[in-house]
This record gives sequence, structure tokens and C-alpha cells, in this order.
Amino acid sequence: MKTPALTGFVTLALASTTLLPGRAFSLDLFGKRRNNPEAISPDRISGDEASAQALFAQAEALPPSKALSIYRSIVKQFPYTHTASEAQFKVAQIRETEGNGKKAFDEYQTFITSYKGSAHFSEAVQRQFEISKAYLESDRKGFLGLGAEIQPTKLREMFLSVRNNAPRTEAIAAASLFNVGVIFRREGKEVEAIDTFQSVVDEYGRSQFAADAQFQIVEINSEIASNSRNPANLRQYEESINDFMIQFPKDPRLADVKGRLGRLDDTDTENKFNIGRFYERKGELAAAAVYYYEITQKPGSARFEDAKERLAKIIQADPSITVDGKRKPIASSGAAPTSLVPGRQPKMPSVKERADFHGPPPPDVKKQKPAMRTSEDDVVPIPTEPPVVTR
Repeated sequence: MKTPALTGFVTLALASTTLLPGRAFSLDLFGKRRNNPEAISPDRISGDEASAQALFAQAEALPPSKALSIYRSIVKQFPYTHTASEAQFKVAQIRETEGNGKKAFDEYQTFITSYKGSAHFSEAVQRQFEISKAYLESDRKGFLGLGAEIQPTKLREMFLSVRNNAPRTEAIAAASLFNVGVIFRREGKEVEAIDTFQSVVDEYGRSQFAADAQFQIVEINSEIASNSRNPANLRQYEESINDFMIQFPKDPRLADVKGRLGRLDDTDTENKFNIGRFYERKGELAAAAVYYYEITQKPGSARFEDAKERLAKIIQADPSITVDGKRKPIASSGAAPTSLVPGRQPKMPSVKERADFHGPPPPDVKKQKPAMRTSEDDVVPIPTEPPVVTR
């Protein structure tokens, strides 16, 4: 049996479904109104379409600024009609015409989310891309981001939205993701930029944007390597160059990339030679020989002849060092080689290792046997009285 309060609540809720014409609602468990397109009858949809078209015709006859509110009312009252999708697209267009790119972008996003089957879908995505691109190319950057037309974080979000709206439209999706990398690079976020450009290469490898993205990776690694002496940065730079040469052998920038590789080899050789000289001055000839040897494995390099000459002098100064920088084992019967480096003394062998050692042989403990006691006199008894101290 229903209580009067509950009966009144249900009656009021059912009555509320007729408050707004052209819109159907259903009740959830908590009595809230909820849009339910499946609950609308075909006759109701047809009537809503007619009402929406009549309002749309009125809006078309007005200036855009006055028509805007009518288009919005169509979307609000008749959201499941075809005319509502046209009205929402008009709202986005008016915002864009007004020069409010951010609001226009959001209105296009509402259209894309709500009306994926519309004939204007691709056009809306393209407009979003053009709006984002205009912000990216804007000269108004502001000071420390203040006064700029749009903040980098917001602009990245916009390009990512475009990419997600049309992931299979390679021209727009790849370009949008590429521009996200460009924004990261402008912000000085090198790691994030490289990761984003690498995603372009991995996901859109057949597009022109993939080659552009790999070239951006080469340039970023070039800047990192030039500002650091870390060998790991040089190796990463070299790897990015090799990746470009392998993946895009017909790219017109190939000659430039190959030239970068040659200059990188010269830089690497110069660094190794300087390290070798450092160890040589410290008297650590074996360590210096290792770096000189690596340079001699690249004939034609800038320091090839210099490294070859230094390595020969090191071997002459210390014959125990081989051509690849390793040391020969020291013979136990000979004296250690002497170093010609001033202030550095060679390691001397121990006394026992010297050939001129003539000391007595060590006693053989194993051959000494304990002597047997032959009489009781050999044992002195322990005294029973304490000793007397005399002064």
C-alpha cells in the first residue's frame, strides 16, 4: 500500500515530464529527470523536427549575433533532431567568425561529441585543427606566458583533442601530434618533445610528418650533445642520425644528416684524444693508450696521425703496454719495466721475486720432530711455598 507522501511524489514526478515541449524524460531511482532518446515516439520526433526547422528558419533570417540564442534554444529543446546538429554547427561557426577561437573550438567539440554521424563531422575537425594551428603560429607570445593568446598547456590539449577526434585521418592526426612535440620543444621540455616526435614516427611512419619528426629528434639531440660532454648524449645523437638515414633514405635532408654524422665523428675523436692526453700527463699510460688506440681504428679521422704517434711513444716508454692499451704479464724472473714519465715510479717486484735474492732458505717445520724425555730430572716440581721477597 502506497503512502500519501510517496503517491504525491510519483504524481509530481510524472507531471514534470510534460513541462518542456519537444523533449522526453524518464525517471531514475532517485526521481531525477534524465534524457532518454529511446523513449521518444516516432510521431514525437517528427513533430520536434518540424518545430526545430521552424526556429532554424527564423534564425537564418537574423544577423548572426541575434541568431545565436535561437540556435542554442534549438539544441537545448530538440537535441535529438537533425536540425539540432545543424544548429550546433552554426553556433561554432558564429563563435569562430567573432574571432573567439577558444570558444569556437569548444563549440566544435560539443558538435563532434554529440553528432558524430553528421555530414559536417570532418569539417568540424578540420576547423578545430585550423584554429589550433593559428594559435601555434601566432606572434603574440607574451612575457613568461602572460599576455599570450593561449597557454602552451591548453594548446597541447587542443591538438591532442583534434588527434583523438580523427585518429585515422592521418594528415590531421599526425600533424596534430607533431605540433604537440613542437610546443614541448618551445617550452624547453626536450625529453617530452623527443617522446612525442618518436610517437609520430612509430604511429604514422609512412607520412611526411614521420620524417619531419625524426629530423626534429636529430636536431634536439644535436643541441643536447653540443652542450654536454657526456658520451651517452653523443651516442644518442649518433643513433638518431642513423635512424633517420635508415628509415628515410630518400629524404632531401639526407645529405645534411650525413654531414652531421661526419662532424660528430670529428667531435668524438677530438674528445677521445683530449682524454688520452689527460691520462698521459697523469702518468697513466695504459689508460691513455686505450683512447689513442680507439682513434687509430678510424683511418682518416682528424686526430688519426696524432693518436698513432702518441700511442707509439707510450709503447716505447713502457714496453709492457700493447698496441691496444693492455699490459703484458710481468715475468717473475725479470725486473719490471721502467716508465719514462717524470715523477712516476714503476711498481717494483717483492724481494722474493728478485733474481738476485740469496737469503737463507726458510726452515722446514714439517721435518722437526719433538724430542722424547729420558729421565725424571728433566721435570722440575712446582713449589708448594710462596716465594719470599727480600729487600
